Amino acid sequence: MKRVIRILLIIGVFSSIAGCNREPNVRLEEQKIREVWVKMCGTGLMNNWDNYSNCLYQGPEIQFLHPGMGQWLSGWDEVKNVYEPLIKGGVKVEFLKNDLKLYFSKDADLAWGTVDVVAKYNNDDRQISHTWNIVVFKKEMGSWKLILANQSEVKG
Repeated sequence: MKRVIRILLIIGVFSSIAGCNREPNVRLEEQKIREVWVKMCGTGLMNNWDNYSNCLYQGPEIQFLHPGMGQWLSGWDEVKNVYEPLIKGGVKVEFLKNDLKLYFSKDADLAWGTVDVVAKYNNDDRQISHTWNIVVFKKEMGSWKLILANQSEVKG
């Protein structure tokens, strides 16, 4: 009986070691981030601050940079103070293009990417904006959160 228990313990230890050395499933992680991105875009448009803010990293490291608007928001309080009233106030946005490309760290706990966005505001063809964005997502307790967004308006 003791021999069986020892063998089972040895098998268990080696199994757990082998399990810890598995490569992350980057495709699955990419799918999860895309779901967060779609949720952010959708809930932001539906004036749902609670759902939108759940997609954001709520710590001092979060940063939103909007050079065209003269904003560099650093830390959760600054991001919340600017974005909460914007999201709750609601803006009708139609995404004509929302192309997200992602890249991952070796451990797949950090991802960065680019987003090419063309958006029309308030059903007005004169209010079409084209921006190039750099985004960074951080995996926190199994969930992906946006930690950096740098938006630059495309001129011309």
